[in-house]
Amino acid sequence: MIIFYSMFTNRCHTDIPAGILQTPFFYKGNDVVNYGAIGTVIGHEITHGFDIEGKNYDIHGHKVPQWTPDSERQYLLRALCFVNQYDNFKLSLYTQVNGTRTLGENMADNVGLKQSWKAYKSNKIGQRFHLPGLTKYTNDQLFFLSYANLWCRVPTTKNDEQIQGILQDEHSPSLVRVIGSLRNSLDFAKVWNCPAGSPMNPTQKCTMW
Repeated sequence: MIIFYSMFTNRCHTDIPAGILQTPFFYKGNDVVNYGAIGTVIGHEITHGFDIEGKNYDIHGHKVPQWTPDSERQYLLRALCFVNQYDNFKLSLYTQVNGTRTLGENMADNVGLKQSWKAYKSNKIGQRFHLPGLTKYTNDQLFFLSYANLWCRVPTTKNDEQIQGILQDEHSPSLVRVIGSLRNSLDFAKVWNCPAGSPMNPTQKCTMW
């Protein structure tokens, strides 16, 4: 079991079991794909220590104010950007994402992707890795393809995404988890040459760190 200790909540989290170290999360010998998959998951979980709840705890697990009023204000403004952005994701004519309920998870998705990308680039993987059927893609493109593939799923019923407890789930639907994070990524837009103002490269982006 891979254990993360949160200094903000003073308890251990077993959010990433050792059994997860297999496809599609982990590919032996393929660092590019691993950064896009398991790397973003690890970044996601660590980010929870600094999310809308985790930020309120000190190193001893005590819920005490630690931020200056200005830092708190800037943090909440950035969080509000995510709330408004995800509120606009419509799954059907009458169903949409609740940006407030899913805030912590949406922030973790976005920050986890961003930090894993930075870690991947700092590793300076020089050689292009070829995957069967995907040989035309660069390493950088494979990173984002790996992230998208991580949340790929086939609904068990026609309206599965709408009926699977979305009104109570703190996570956004898988499609939104992919599109939401990638739309906020300047690196994704650059790698895939998305025109400014296009659906996957909107002018207004949300970022936390």
